[in-house]
Amino acid sequence: MADDFNGSIAQNNVTFSIATSVTSVVGQNYYTPMIFIGSGANATANIVTPASVFPAILPVNAGNFGTLTTGPLKTWLASFYAENTLSAINIVTYDSVIATYGGLTTAYNAYKNLSYQKFIFETGTAGAAKIALGNLCAADILLSQFWSGTSDTGTLASPQIAGLGFQLAGIDCRMVYSAQSGIDPALSSLGLALGRINGTGTPVGNRLDYNRTTTVYASGTTGGADNSNVSATAMANLKTNNIGFWETVGNGTGAVAVYGDLTTTGKFVGAEWFKSYFQYINQVNCATYLTDGANPKYKNNTTYQGILGMMTAAMQPFVTIGVIGDFVVTAPTFANLPITSGNNITIPNAWSATFNRGVSTVIVQGTLYITA
Repeated sequence: MADDFNGSIAQNNVTFSIATSVTSVVGQNYYTPMIFIGSGANATANIVTPASVFPAILPVNAGNFGTLTTGPLKTWLASFYAENTLSAINIVTYDSVIATYGGLTTAYNAYKNLSYQKFIFETGTAGAAKIALGNLCAADILLSQFWSGTSDTGTLASPQIAGLGFQLAGIDCRMVYSAQSGIDPALSSLGLALGRINGTGTPVGNRLDYNRTTTVYASGTTGGADNSNVSATAMANLKTNNIGFWETVGNGTGAVAVYGDLTTTGKFVGAEWFKSYFQYINQVNCATYLTDGANPKYKNNTTYQGILGMMTAAMQPFVTIGVIGDFVVTAPTFANLPITSGNNITIPNAWSATFNRGVSTVIVQGTLYITA
């Protein structure tokens, strides 16, 4: 076929114009985990092409983590992606040469808004880097939730006098215990929760416990496939310490699931996830609404109803999937709002709702009648 486009009807008489529109997924950071790793030997042993300038970020996914990472970190990720083909993970290398984890602080501040659930791949002094990251997350709970697996046997005692839970000393953490080597049991459990899109169009609101899998062992397993649970005493202590653990389902398939939906300080981990996500997307949506130059917003009832409408629309998908119940808009009418000067709108008691925890315990009672 001849190349006859130049001077043709197609060139001279037909015009197609394409406008470029840039969009982003608001709230994607709440289902994109982050793993921090120190520079130097640690990064060299776990990242195929380590960065030379810090901080540095390396996004990975189910298709490329196997070629971009190596060593123990690759094994961590393999467990995360065993039943998850959807999620991206941000791997952030921080300068480990800077004293008192100053490089970690710099990296955290540079990239914290990209991921809500945050982990750290730690070698060396046990717990020190996790304490540093835990403190950073504790000061920034809208954008950060600290997660960590542990194999420390100190977590199996109550009260704890050793181990990661003891070292964190009140720092809030979603912690999962397992004796299985080669994985981060908390990261593996998060992979299951983020690997399914629910009715909200996101994984947000999925259960973070009770996701059945055969890709890991029960928490008492040290290496082989014996799939042993922790002892009854250890199980009771883990529950007291608010530390999750992998427990066999009991259906003969070898499947296990994480028991426990609390952080180490007793918060409901799923509720904290939802609260931060809901606050974040509403702040972003409201800012976008107010800055629409083509439809300027003024301090009146129309703007007020628009704000309430966005809030309700953001909540409704979570009501539909059942994680939120009893949702009621309790905001006053615009005329009855508190009188404020200037360009401020304050909405007291705008809504109320109930966060519905997942069912973890079932007791069924019945009566058997015997005819003598």
